[in-house]
Amino acid sequence: MTSPPTPAVASYPVEIDWHDDGDFTDPIDDVTADVLSRHGGSAYGLTVEIGRDTARSTGPPMIGTASFTLNNQHRGYSPEYGSGPRYQFIKPGRPVRVRALHGTRQRYREHTPYRETDPYRGRASYGLMHGNLETFEQQPEIGAQIVAATALGSMKKLLRQVVSVDLKGSTRTDSAVAYVLDAAGWPSAARSLSGGDSFVHYFWVDEQPAWDVLVKLVATEGPGALLYQDGDGMLYFRNRNHRVTEPRSVYSQATLHDGTLAALPRRYAYTRLRYDPRWADIVSRVTVSAVQRANPPPPTTVVWTLGSDFVAPSGTPRVFHARPSDPFTLAVPPALGTDYTVTGGTATVTLAWTSGAVARIEALALSGTPTVAGLQLRASPLAVIGETVLEASTDEGDASLDKTIQIAAWPELDFAQAQAICDSYLARYRDSRPLIEVTLENVDAETMRAILGVQISDRLTIYNQHLGLDVDVWVERFRHEIGGGGRHTLTLLCEPVSEIGSTGAVWNSALAVWNGPTTLWGV
Repeated sequence: MTSPPTPAVASYPVEIDWHDDGDFTDPIDDVTADVLSRHGGSAYGLTVEIGRDTARSTGPPMIGTASFTLNNQHRGYSPEYGSGPRYQFIKPGRPVRVRALHGTRQRYREHTPYRETDPYRGRASYGLMHGNLETFEQQPEIGAQIVAATALGSMKKLLRQVVSVDLKGSTRTDSAVAYVLDAAGWPSAARSLSGGDSFVHYFWVDEQPAWDVLVKLVATEGPGALLYQDGDGMLYFRNRNHRVTEPRSVYSQATLHDGTLAALPRRYAYTRLRYDPRWADIVSRVTVSAVQRANPPPPTTVVWTLGSDFVAPSGTPRVFHARPSDPFTLAVPPALGTDYTVTGGTATVTLAWTSGAVARIEALALSGTPTVAGLQLRASPLAVIGETVLEASTDEGDASLDKTIQIAAWPELDFAQAQAICDSYLARYRDSRPLIEVTLENVDAETMRAILGVQISDRLTIYNQHLGLDVDVWVERFRHEIGGGGRHTLTLLCEPVSEIGSTGAVWNSALAVWNGPTTLWGV
């Protein structure tokens, strides 16, 4: 009788930077020993999820999550317990890091058998989650005495960070993403942006949450574009064509099967598969709204007036945020006698912002008690001269399933590219396009390495004899679940590869060839 494979066991450090000092080296930071092997009613004690909000190549970004339960019988996580080691440090937003350590350390040139199951070069560290503490629910009842904790990826900060960006001319989507991240204070070392394939004629942001703007920019780049944060905290923006240029997305990295295929390298038997045809996602019409603005005239147009007189204060300036009906550029500092008058003293009026959707004007008394009248702003307005809705539609299929999708792209998107977004979306979803959910378990070291190495946009082959399924898919979202006894499962939510054209397509370029040599999963 053949014995079952021995599960590959990893360790999973869970660390919280309680002092918020930028590292996880303080003795109280490592909470691994208190992480329970079960979380609530789940058989798993630690869960991490990363990817898109929906498992579609057109799905919006999602903020990664981690959840775990801490044993608090020692009261070390009780915020009101004055003798606790974390007293007054248990606060929202504390940095959280979750990793997986797999393999054993070896001495240099130490002898190991061929096909040893340790990772290459010995013990390896894999980032699973890097974020901030979101909830810390105390359950002090006798028989419980636990804390249910959740953490969200540090992208969560972009939800609350309100940003403004001055008006830019023709801008690629990746440059627009960079402007937003800069305004939000996102570190340059923690981002990786690929060159965008779409551009907008004008770009500006007026006091909007950074996250909302980024979601719109991903939609503007088009189907296939991606914004996500990996387990080490790196934020990625990938253009709509990245899956036909990056090797790990072009070539299948592994085959996942139902146990009926021969045991060959990079073939892994899954424990569960769910196939959902998603008929409700079939669309018959896709629309994108776009506008065209006039070239800016000379900066002599009055674009805003205050409409009332006011007394300029001394010491602290009076501030006005002028909001013309159209965005503007080349705003002219208000001139005495032309853009305002002063009586009863002297005053100065200055302009802080010269382009965008809002101008900051400050007035300050220099002498007397000056009254300022007739304040106005001259600039070059960018008036809308054309507005249209681009669409792609089909009369094929069941009329009872007719469905229209409105893509919320940036309005100043080029008309031709707006049409391309419509066409690409319809080409993907005019017919049934299933979602495939498949689960792997760490039955051996090779499968464990595959589980820990998976990335969003990896291309895989999924085989199921019963369904007649033999299809290449892209990973859109995944979920790690770690339970007692070292059990680790990875659930992949996937969508079939988009074969637009004959063998695949790069927008605005020649057709790409999919077939090629197999490369390593996750490179």
